[in-house]
Amino acid sequence: MFILLITLFTFFHSSWSVLKFSIEPPNLITLNNNTGANIGCSVTSDLKVTTKWINYETQSPVEDVIELRNQRPDGSLYFAPFDFDQFRADIHSAKYQCVGSNKHGVILSRIVQVQAGNCK
Repeated sequence: MFILLITLFTFFHSSWSVLKFSIEPPNLITLNNNTGANIGCSVTSDLKVTTKWINYETQSPVEDVIELRNQRPDGSLYFAPFDFDQFRADIHSAKYQCVGSNKHGVILSRIVQVQAGNCK
């Protein structure tokens, strides 16, 4: 009986910490340089979750770039409006992935292709 209780507790406890997207980013974001964009990403679990963004091509963490791109505390990735001469292919025409993690695992979003659509 005792072993059965431990087994059930372990099963249910491990299912409590499952990582799930409550907001998963879309496959494609077309940026308008006049309005920018905010790509939402939110991961839930019963345990504390850390959310970050990576560049899919390089697998490196996304760094904030003043006045162009930053990660927000809510897990979203924000692209500010930009002038034509501020366009950077490594930022405005790149693939990104949202990563949620806690001590029990990691969850990866679909790959998000960001492309500049209206650069006037």
